Amino acid sequence: MCGMKIAAVIFLSVLLILLVGEIRFFGQKNSESEARYQKVKAELNQAQMDLNKAQADLSYYLNPTNLEKELRNRFNYRQVGEKMLIIVSPSSSTGQ
Repeated sequence: MCGMKIAAVIFLSVLLILLVGEIRFFGQKNSESEARYQKVKAELNQAQMDLNKAQADLSYYLNPTNLEKELRNRFNYRQVGEKMLIIVSPSSSTGQ
């Protein structure tokens, strides 16, 4: 009878040790999964902000007046007969 109790205690102890090990293993996996989830969520938020900006830019450039204004500013376009004046600010120099 005493041998059965010792065997039962040993069996339950081994079972408890294995159970604690599994709990720690799944806890670690949960932490890793949570970290990956937070990273993907941040990337998704950034992609959503990029999409919103792209949509705002698209609606801005769909207006012909805005498109013309941007083309003129970026590429120095001008209409036929129109004169262009480019003002260059003086460069800062330590000798002056």
